Amino acid sequence: MAKISNRGSQIDVYSDDRHLAHEAVYLTILSYTGEYFDRTGRTRVHALGLETGGQAVLLMLPSSGGKTTMALKMLQVDGVRLLSEDSPLMTRNGVIEPFPIRIGVRPGTAVPDIPSALQLDIERMEFGPKKLIDIEAFHDRISGPVPICAILLGTRFSSGESRIMKVSRHKALRPLISDAVVGLGLYQGVEFVLQSSALELLGKGRLAFARLRNSLGVLRRADVYRFEMGTDIEQTANTLETFLKQIPPKTE
Repeated sequence: MAKISNRGSQIDVYSDDRHLAHEAVYLTILSYTGEYFDRTGRTRVHALGLETGGQAVLLMLPSSGGKTTMALKMLQVDGVRLLSEDSPLMTRNGVIEPFPIRIGVRPGTAVPDIPSALQLDIERMEFGPKKLIDIEAFHDRISGPVPICAILLGTRFSSGESRIMKVSRHKALRPLISDAVVGLGLYQGVEFVLQSSALELLGKGRLAFARLRNSLGVLRRADVYRFEMGTDIEQTANTLETFLKQIPPKTE
């Protein structure tokens, strides 16, 4: 078994299973990183973050909804850069900051021409095997902080062609509350999210308010769209690519 002991700033991991040790270290670092972002006024949102023309687009989908597939497709499109495949950072002034971390795909998934040294096959504790792609493989396609432009609310359909249509802003409020304020789909660590004392619970109330403030700051500056995603992956990717190419470059 893996054993993690927090001795001040040092965390020791012991395991006879390299896959378990790898995931324990990764999730622990991710937990403390998330806590740091909250302390510094930035909120992670469970979404694919893309940049085009100096503006950010967030694609919000449930877990296993296709964010990774769309990320790999869009990284092959000229003029599109990555903010994060899983959890870009929102700020109260509507700027989306990059948080590029490893990209995980199911074994057998076709990936771009990536050196084997930047790939790692692991067995995860709960969710089965995955192939991990080091974000260094896309180091020249990572965006800096950019203002929000659009939020796409993805919905999967079993038939029909994919399409994107504009909807009212309030349609994005509930997804932002679940995927940013609550943080569903984001690893946060039981030791950070679930505390017992009254003072700690009060602190979590302040945390929820700060996350909601950042979410509303982004929502006020974004157009919101419904992204109906059919079963044809290529047609869905083409629909998203066309949408991104139609976004006018940001002007000063």
